Amino acid sequence: MHRRTARALIIVAGLVAACGDSTAETGADNARASGAAATSAPAPTPLESSAPTLRGTPDLPGTTLPIDVSIRSSVDRTTRAREVFALALTGGQQVRLELHMPSDGSIELIYPGALSLNPGAFSRALSGKTSNGAFAGTFLPAVNGTYAVVVNAATDNQAYALTVTSTGVTSPTAMGATDVPGTALAFESSVRSVVDAQTRRREVFAVALTAGQEIRLTLDMSSSGAVQIVTPGNPSLDLFYSRGLEGFVRDGRFAGTFMPAISGTFAVVVNAGAGGQAYKLTVDPSGTNWPALRGGDDFPGAPLTVGSSIRSVVDNRIRKLEVYAVALTAGQPVTFTLDLPTFTVNVPSAEAILGPSSASLEVVNPGFTSLSANYARALSGETSNGRYVATFTPTAGGTYAVVVRANTTGQPYALSVSAT
Repeated sequence: MHRRTARALIIVAGLVAACGDSTAETGADNARASGAAATSAPAPTPLESSAPTLRGTPDLPGTTLPIDVSIRSSVDRTTRAREVFALALTGGQQVRLELHMPSDGSIELIYPGALSLNPGAFSRALSGKTSNGAFAGTFLPAVNGTYAVVVNAATDNQAYALTVTSTGVTSPTAMGATDVPGTALAFESSVRSVVDAQTRRREVFAVALTAGQEIRLTLDMSSSGAVQIVTPGNPSLDLFYSRGLEGFVRDGRFAGTFMPAISGTFAVVVNAGAGGQAYKLTVDPSGTNWPALRGGDDFPGAPLTVGSSIRSVVDNRIRKLEVYAVALTAGQPVTFTLDLPTFTVNVPSAEAILGPSSASLEVVNPGFTSLSANYARALSGETSNGRYVATFTPTAGGTYAVVVRANTTGQPYALSVSAT
């Protein structure tokens, strides 16, 4: 072989060897780079996870869905518009529902007892649509039962992942009865429970109250709801009943006061305004005490002298009026003053129902024996801004009746009779 040719072959062989070394190193670098990328890769999405596939049914009752397990499936607006799962929930144990779906879709939680998903045949405890591929919501059941989870398609061939988990949030349930007289609740105590506008719309507690001892009622609730004080003697809340106080939850709380005109067992009713509402009810003394049961309930009335005053409580539901007997002298003018005290308690939502405080006063001529028969008034009037003042000069001496009438519930008053 020619010497130049041999040298050229040696150079080529060296270049090939060098290229081979370079390729191997690049391969090693690529392998190392690939390994680094793998360790920093994001975790798989729920749709990419190894969750088992579980197919739901097209209608109730649905395929049994375990809690704290993720499942995968798919829906299609043409061939499989929805899938239904049966979910056993325990009252007072909150759950979280998560739906992952790459395109639009929706989820519903259906209350127990529904037989079909036909319109009007079921009620929803929770519903929502996916946003940015996901929906998450929580629900606190008031009762044990088998609920239904429904996943609805919006487009064709929609894969989804569904998870129902326990949140660890718990609450007592069924602490109150569902009708009067109610479960006994001690004065100066609190109770926690759960109500639901569909499955447990109210809970009722029986509280013994003392005439003239004002109470403060506080209801803390996760969303809208209402509380009522129901007067003694009502046979059922499903019939007409009289309320001593009614208030609505605003910004998670209602706080109001009520002064009973009589002693007795009142019912405190917590009403649901939505599904799955945990609440705390507290009944405490407000610190205000007022004399009560001072007047009579018919003519002639409890004695009251000129130059004296008296305090008591009337209520347009349970003690509509009180009567006093006052001896007046012909030609001697007297002034009657009726005052309604104001206590520093804010009850805006109660006032909207019951109206502002007011009461009226009547002076009845002598000789009449009963309020149930016709009688002649010498004087009458109503409070304005919490006060009524009137002067009267009798033309004949005798025992006149003074009647204080309630226009609202739990109304304390002060009555005075003075010589002018």
